[in-house]
Amino acid sequence: MRYLIAITLPQGLSANYSKIQKRYKSKNWNIALPPHITLIPPAKLTSSFKALSEALKKRAKDFKRFKIDIVGIDQFANTGNTIFAQVAKSDDLLNLQRLVIKSIEGHLEIMKGYPRQYHPHITLSNDLTADEAQEKFPGIEKLVSDQQFIVDRISLFRNGDSDSQYQKIADFVFRCATK
Repeated sequence: MRYLIAITLPQGLSANYSKIQKRYKSKNWNIALPPHITLIPPAKLTSSFKALSEALKKRAKDFKRFKIDIVGIDQFANTGNTIFAQVAKSDDLLNLQRLVIKSIEGHLEIMKGYPRQYHPHITLSNDLTADEAQEKFPGIEKLVSDQQFIVDRISLFRNGDSDSQYQKIADFVFRCATK
């Protein structure tokens, strides 16, 4: 089994981005998760699920709610071209990601050297050829506007060894005080 830790989006924004993902999906992309901002990429459990949950629950209590800004779209031209909604790097987001990495040490086996450079984003289309990316980018760009939402939790997802879909198995809510 593999686990992933992410920030999920508010229901309305998630539904809108899910529609975009389905409309602009490449034939090779298996959409395995709802729209999200990855904090910890897929990793194997190296302790017990209970220990991981306790570590994340404790860490979540260290945070207050904070704002996420979506600031347009961009594209990665890597192994499979990816079009994504850009997420502004804020001190709160970078601190959350860094501390979540610390809290999962000994619980999840993440890629060596992760993160080289954290680039928060929400994938809208993936595994595209260069031509597909060029064709789809303008249509996606028209559907994504600058937006904000409040983050008040992190989510833990799991998939089975034979299952490509991830299921949300837990939310870890931040302390309730607002900034």
